[in-house]
Amino acid sequence: MISKFKSLLLFESLFKNAGVGIAVVDGDGVPIKVNTKLCDLLGYSEEELLVMPFKDFTHPEDMEKDLGLFSELLSGVIDSYEMEKRYVRKDGRVFWGMLTVSMAGQADGTATVMGMVQDIDSKKKAEGELLESQMLLKQHNAYKDKIFSVIAHDLRGPVNSTARLWR
Repeated sequence: MISKFKSLLLFESLFKNAGVGIAVVDGDGVPIKVNTKLCDLLGYSEEELLVMPFKDFTHPEDMEKDLGLFSELLSGVIDSYEMEKRYVRKDGRVFWGMLTVSMAGQADGTATVMGMVQDIDSKKKAEGELLESQMLLKQHNAYKDKIFSVIAHDLRGPVNSTARLWR
């Protein structure tokens, strides 16, 4: 059996070295603890993140949905939520992340929430490129259909005239 001390050390190591960004935040969305991966993803130091509510690095277009779900979580309407959202890095670049959030506990009436962020930026970019190529293919096919329609119309006139001559 693992002692509580060893268990705590193991947890700390897992938290620190996880392959996903992790933050434990208070009920106002301000981090209490963040791991190295989250710092790397967002480009901020641990010290900087510990004074920034998650609203500060959430893309404006994703803010309303995230805040709404966070509020539902705090009020007990939902137990957890997951969403794809954009994050704004310290350098201003935007990246996509899969956010999973759940209630971690409540002590002395103070909510503690855990959020995990998986980088899905390359997946979202590939989806965008695929969508764009499908749209280009649709446009290509529409132009091709229009050209064939014009050619068929233009050929029908002389063919019909020639057919009348042979009757």
